[in-house]
Amino acid sequence: MLSSSSSILRRLLRTDRLASPIAFRAYSTSGASPKKNHPSPIGFALIAIAAFGTFAYVSRSRHDDPQKHLREKRIPHPNPLIPPRSQEPQVASHLHTSPNINWSNTLLGRMGLFDKLKHKKDDQATASAGASGSDPSVPEAAAAPAIAEASVAKDTPRFDSSKVTVVFVLGGPGAGKGTQCARLVEEYGFVHLSAGDLLRAEQQREGSQYGAMIADYIKEGKIVPMEVTVALLSNAIADALAKQGGEGKGRFLVDGFPRKMDQAIKFDESVCPSQFVLFLQCSEEVMLSRLLERGKTSGRADDNIESIKKRFQTFVETSMPVVDYYRKQDRVVEVDSIKPVDEVYAEIKQAMDRTFANHAQQ
Repeated sequence: MLSSSSSILRRLLRTDRLASPIAFRAYSTSGASPKKNHPSPIGFALIAIAAFGTFAYVSRSRHDDPQKHLREKRIPHPNPLIPPRSQEPQVASHLHTSPNINWSNTLLGRMGLFDKLKHKKDDQATASAGASGSDPSVPEAAAAPAIAEASVAKDTPRFDSSKVTVVFVLGGPGAGKGTQCARLVEEYGFVHLSAGDLLRAEQQREGSQYGAMIADYIKEGKIVPMEVTVALLSNAIADALAKQGGEGKGRFLVDGFPRKMDQAIKFDESVCPSQFVLFLQCSEEVMLSRLLERGKTSGRADDNIESIKKRFQTFVETSMPVVDYYRKQDRVVEVDSIKPVDEVYAEIKQAMDRTFANHAQQ
């Protein structure tokens, strides 16, 4: 019985005579050999049942979810490497937010592009506010009470260079700027202004809203925003001239400034054109030993090995281009400060006398 049933089933399907690898035919069981290409009634019935079941399943699915076929329909992309997308647009699960990027640390930021754009926007805001007759909004870096007094017109120096002599003193940390400036004050009657001391005084001033910001910059060995330093120096020069009285004449040694090109240009344009730069050249090994020795008694937060190395790197990257800029204009007096203090001062004095004589002849 079983053998006859299996024989009938084989004759019914006859998979060995399939004409196509996809579809198969059901052949008749009548006779020893089936009629060629003639499906039996049972085969017709099986095909009809399968087609009806498929139709019923699809109809039921569309009745339950009429939009399912639209979501499942895929739209091919012209580029065969890109998979097809759904016809119905996908709903974003969350809003896209840009990452928090420190643009000043990018390549364009280190080139100073964003600083230039910022200054341009500030100038435009100041011009528009001046045209409307209202007070321009003070930038965050220049809003401290000690800084707000230095309101100078754009490209108009606050002091006359024929009455006020400004000499920049540059050199790496520990090059001996403060020591040599103290001697020049005694002999030439200069007023010594240290940019670092002014920033530290503003940091400790009661009520200064930028004290914490200045402290962070100094600790990290970074350069404080230009507006703050230039305004502090401008106010310090004005205070010194007011104390001296007279015709507003004076000589000033600006120690540790300018640290960047934008500071140099801003000072010359808005405060007073400088006469020349006294550059104290010294090796990093000597400066490091001096600073570590000074750190034992100075109490300064930046006299530690980590901050010192950052300050060395900052000086090479930002301040040396300033020295090169003035050197091309033949406005740099360079002295080797590795030697003993007395020898260094003797060379400085000789160079200063020669430079002042040349300026007097001009």
